[in-house]
Amino acid sequence: MHRQAMTPLHLESNLFLKVNRSYWSAATVRKVVHGTQ
Repeated sequence: MHRQAMTPLHLESNLFLKVNRSYWSAATVRKVVHGTQ
């Protein structure tokens, strides 16, 4: 996705996740997005 197409909130979220990659996995994000534990 191009930065120009992102809202500022989505850009900030993506950059945060990228910088803090060692603290999460795709499974962690999936759980948060879907509200599962």
